[in-house]
Amino acid sequence: MVKPGDGVRISLETENLKKSSLIPTRLSALAELVNGELIGPDVEFTGVTTDGRELQAGDLFVAITGDNFDGHNFLSQAQTASRAAALISRPTSELSLNSESSFIRVDDTTLALGRLSASMRLKNSKLKVAAVTGSCGKTTVKTLLGSCLSKTFFPLITEGTLNNHWGVPFTLMRLQNDHDVAAIEIGANNPGEIADLVKIVKPNFATVTNIHPVHLSGFKTLMGVAKAKREIFSELSPDGIAVLNLDEPFYETLSEGLQSSQIVNTCFRTNLSHKTADVMAENIETYDKGSMVFQLIIDGRKQRVILPLMGEHNVANALNAAALAWQMGVDVEAIADALSTVDSVPGRLQRYNLKSGAILIDDSYNANPQAFKIAIELVNNEPKSNKIAVIGEMGELGEQSDSWHKALGQELFEAGFDSVLAVGDLMQQAIECFNNCAEETKNKKQKQGHWFENTEDLCKALKEVLTPDTVILVKGSRRQKLESVVKYLLEGDNTLCCYG
Repeated sequence: MVKPGDGVRISLETENLKKSSLIPTRLSALAELVNGELIGPDVEFTGVTTDGRELQAGDLFVAITGDNFDGHNFLSQAQTASRAAALISRPTSELSLNSESSFIRVDDTTLALGRLSASMRLKNSKLKVAAVTGSCGKTTVKTLLGSCLSKTFFPLITEGTLNNHWGVPFTLMRLQNDHDVAAIEIGANNPGEIADLVKIVKPNFATVTNIHPVHLSGFKTLMGVAKAKREIFSELSPDGIAVLNLDEPFYETLSEGLQSSQIVNTCFRTNLSHKTADVMAENIETYDKGSMVFQLIIDGRKQRVILPLMGEHNVANALNAAALAWQMGVDVEAIADALSTVDSVPGRLQRYNLKSGAILIDDSYNANPQAFKIAIELVNNEPKSNKIAVIGEMGELGEQSDSWHKALGQELFEAGFDSVLAVGDLMQQAIECFNNCAEETKNKKQKQGHWFENTEDLCKALKEVLTPDTVILVKGSRRQKLESVVKYLLEGDNTLCCYG
């Protein structure tokens, strides 16, 4: 999820809060909407951006602020753009403002951005909106749902992981008159954040993918995670639909307050108590180097799906997406076709056969304990004897962070990994635990873990342990930027193929 401190462009590699184009709107109308003060000429604006470097004539520059940056520092660039206006929150006495430029001063630019996007959502009252949240799999479910919706509708879909209090408003501001449905991803680090965002999104359909130990620094406990994720249903109307997974241990917590008529159930653990699920998967098999094959059952109708994503957990993600798409009006056959032809999400369990003979599993986008568990299980399914883990620390695990990282070291050892190469201060705990396990079992020479201060040194060491009979897992939190290791492995290597 995009966080304060990533810079005023709020970017994750190629994911940006790109400029949103709007119908011409007068600043006076915006000032009234956001309870702001108009300073300067009452001109029209036709676009909104947070990047002062990309301003064009007619743009509104929003000076958002975070813990480590302040968009007001880029006002000079905004004022040089012809006829550009700005939304600000700092007192005008603190700023050097051009008397020929126009400004709207508000108490909080982020809240004003939300009000602007909420007004656009309300103008399109016929739009059917699905909101997706959860600890893991949000982006995958949103992507799968977008693929399904595209078979029947013209959908608005969240780009990348722009799922927070900046990304969600910018997504909604991309709304066009032709859009008839939307798939909006919503994330959070703290209680109340999802509740605030669904007030803007006003979803007709919503789902929680799962509950796992993620962002515990804000949510504190697993129950705290579940209660926060449950907020996504808080704005559903009586005829709104909540998609829930019967296999989820926190099912009762998530469904609290919902009417049975509002709930569509999914499951793929085929025990007898779950036979009443509306959307199911049966005969699940792993096929073609990681793709998942299963029988999709929706309201009794069956379709075969060859899902080009690794892991049984992605079958659960596919069922979530299928249930939402079905409720939004997509035919079962079209859903199966969409799931079978979807593109994989970069950095999420993408499998490469390298020219050297080694196998690379790129899961570098992010990391948490449950995601590591899934990735380790998938590595153990590979027909290679030399297993290497390239890992970066897991973020936002709160007071239990040390214990989670120690547990990961033991998990990697017990899973039979031969080498573990790590970056990130917290990963020193994992390496120490891995090496202690090796020493206790007299495997120290065969199994070794190493910690590095940076990915450059790690890559040099990685080169020394690669063999044709190697499978490499690359996984870590965003701030570790382990995609640089993936790039190192792929650069100059004529990759044979990629499954994902």
